[in-house]
Amino acid sequence: MGSIIKPTTEAELKKCSKFRINFFAKKYGRVISRIGVWKDDKCRLFESQSGVECFTFWDNDRQRYTTATQIKEIIGFLPDELKSEVMQ
Repeated sequence: MGSIIKPTTEAELKKCSKFRINFFAKKYGRVISRIGVWKDDKCRLFESQSGVECFTFWDNDRQRYTTATQIKEIIGFLPDELKSEVMQ
């Protein structure tokens, strides 16, 4: 099993085989958790025009792209071949 990290940059997110993200979803009016991946160039970390941190990712639970705001936590799962980088 690979290592677990708390990615904070685009580069760290791209290294993860998958991640769990917890964020406040206005649609549901509560904090939700999703499993996702950095799939392609449609995925990105960015700041909205109003200054809100946003993260667009492939949502494995919904099988579509999702943009999260009000992010509470991201837990990344590294594949075994990257485990040595974390252990250093």
